[in-house]
Amino acid sequence: MPNDNGIGFRGVLLQDDRHLKVQCSSCGQWFYAIGSAHLMKCCGLTSLQYKEKYGLYKGQGLVSDTFSQKLAKAGIRALRYRRLIAPKLTSAKASHMRTSTTKWRYSPQWENDNGTCPEQIKDRLKKFILDNKEMPTPLNKGGAIVRLLQRRFETVNDGFWYYGLPIRKKAGRYGMMVTFPGEEPYKIDLLDEKEREDYYNKIIALPFFNEVELSHN
Repeated sequence: MPNDNGIGFRGVLLQDDRHLKVQCSSCGQWFYAIGSAHLMKCCGLTSLQYKEKYGLYKGQGLVSDTFSQKLAKAGIRALRYRRLIAPKLTSAKASHMRTSTTKWRYSPQWENDNGTCPEQIKDRLKKFILDNKEMPTPLNKGGAIVRLLQRRFETVNDGFWYYGLPIRKKAGRYGMMVTFPGEEPYKIDLLDEKEREDYYNKIIALPFFNEVELSHN
């Protein structure tokens, strides 16, 4: 998802093609490493505030992959030279770290890594509906998407409504009430193949699918 200022994306530390430099999400300039001095001058934020604002992990290094590798090699040489052994964490410190990690678990960067970003969910929904010619449910191999929508939006119908898709409600043993955005609810018979096909065709005619080439007609 794009940042509000149009520079870069939420939860992404953008790098150039050669992974030599990273882009500052505040001003758009490129650096081997985004330092604290630049951040204070550029946007008046500390590195922690910057990461929180742009959805990065708390421990994310604001450096390019190439520069990070150089730092890692230098660190390994120093450790070997000094023969340091990292002390074990005390239970209190470990507990603090778990709390800190949980706080950042649902940042945009975490969502990108785990496929729970709204745009990623949108792509999965589109692919499932086109491949299966129906909306996902726990009974039609759509359980993973259903659980994803529940975690993100609390209920599946809230997720469907967010994306402009019809919401559903069971009506009898083989019936279902469906409500399309801006329309009155109506009932369809799940055993009636013609009604199911009309329902699917109405779904793929929604704006939700405007950006997708419909190859399953």
